[in-house]
Amino acid sequence: MSNVTSRGYRISYTTHGEGPPIVMIPGLTMHAAQWIDDGYVEALADDFRLVCVDPLGHGDSEKPHDADAYRTPDVVADILAVLDAEQIGAATWWGFSRGGSMAVDAAFLHPERVRALVIGDAPIFRGETSHPGMGGVFESDETLRGLWAAMGVTDDARIDAFAAINDALALGAAYHGSTGPMPDISLIPIPMVAYTSGQFTPDPDDWMTGFLTANNAEIHTI
Repeated sequence: MSNVTSRGYRISYTTHGEGPPIVMIPGLTMHAAQWIDDGYVEALADDFRLVCVDPLGHGDSEKPHDADAYRTPDVVADILAVLDAEQIGAATWWGFSRGGSMAVDAAFLHPERVRALVIGDAPIFRGETSHPGMGGVFESDETLRGLWAAMGVTDDARIDAFAAINDALALGAAYHGSTGPMPDISLIPIPMVAYTSGQFTPDPDDWMTGFLTANNAEIHTI
């Protein structure tokens, strides 16, 4: 595990393999080691240089409880600090869920650092703006455990493992700190691949599906 300091916070990450760089960003409540646990690193490390990052508030990175620490441009800047530490100019950004949202934000804010996007199950994430009513989930470790139970996780040992790597108040700060205006849907000259665990249906009222459709992204249902 390596660390870099960004905005005064510790950001942790691991690197694997050699080749064109891919920065991999997990979703809310997830952590970088899951890219290893779920087989992605083993499948890709022979051909790519993988940089698996714990965003602020997740995994082994620092977990402040101040919502202002999680503003969208700043958490993207944290990932750039990791790339700078690894002397990587531009990379493919692969994000799942909120991580996919962060990858898209990077393409808007720093297109010179994004070669391509891989987006998994990723509605654009803007806290209360995009996911109203979820704030109560992050009030305590107990309410967070209830979230996993509601998602159908019945294995107590697995819930215990999730609880051990998460800080409910830090996740709540990330949720509230992300709240804000949605970016304008616009064309970005960057190749995009998206995948979803449910049937993809273009929805004119959904930001991410509109963005992917407008940019002719390659979309897969798995």
